[in-house]
Amino acid sequence: MGEAHRHLRAATCEAHRRLDALASRLDLSDLAAYRDFLIASCEALTDIEPRIGAAAGGPPVLDWPARRRLDAARADLLGLGVGEPRTTYGGASLDGCQAWGALYVLEGSRLGATHLAANAMRASHPSIRRNMQYLRHGEGKGFWRSFLACLDAAHGNGLDLAAASAGARAAFAAFEVAFARHALTQSCRS
Repeated sequence: MGEAHRHLRAATCEAHRRLDALASRLDLSDLAAYRDFLIASCEALTDIEPRIGAAAGGPPVLDWPARRRLDAARADLLGLGVGEPRTTYGGASLDGCQAWGALYVLEGSRLGATHLAANAMRASHPSIRRNMQYLRHGEGKGFWRSFLACLDAAHGNGLDLAAASAGARAAFAAFEVAFARHALTQSCRS
């Protein structure tokens, strides 16, 4: 594990723990819970992805368009018969270092998506299994590994880890706000 990865991991440990606790409440094999998960993810991505793309100096990685998952989340929602959720954020623009931190969160979420996809595949409702583009986005493409290599290179070129950590915490916060709202909705159904 490179120094930048270790730093971002330590700086976001508590935020990551809180988000995992919220996400773990949802049983993604349940249609309503899966819908809530996608809505919350789409709301957070609607805030984060455009800010990464518009970051000072451009997105941190050259293959940014291939890494974007907002369209996959929207397609899954459409497949479930749900319109696009409202955007609830509107954060400030990111500098280049903050964009690295936000991208760290998005790319790291691919690791959890593998577990979540397995949960969703247990669904008896076929609509869930047919609408998993978001959870499966980038499978087999090595996005996490290639991101870490780029992050190491950026750190070697002077990446401000404090600013990157601030960007990562802001991205976690966007997901946490959205997941808290929809996890509460799910818990009220139970």
